[in-house]
Amino acid sequence: MDVKIEESWKALLQEEFDKPYFAELIAFVKNEYAQTRIFPPGKLIFNAFNHCTVDNTKVVILGQDLSLIHISEP
Repeated sequence: MDVKIEESWKALLQEEFDKPYFAELIAFVKNEYAQTRIFPPGKLIFNAFNHCTVDNTKVVILGQDLSLIHISEP
C-alpha cells in the first residue's frame, strides 16, 4: 500500500503497510470516517511522521487525546 509519509519512515514501515492486516485496517478506518465525524482528517493521520525523519527521532509516544471525546452521562 502506498502511504504518503516522509521517505525515511516509509522505508522503515513499508513492510507493515504491505501486510494484509494493514489493508483491512485502512478499509475499517475509511468506513468509520464515512459514518461519523472523526479527528484528525484522514489526510493528517500520519502527519506527525512528516515533521521529522527517523534519524532525528529519539522516541515516539502514541496516545489518544481524550479532550475530543464526548462522554454522555447516564
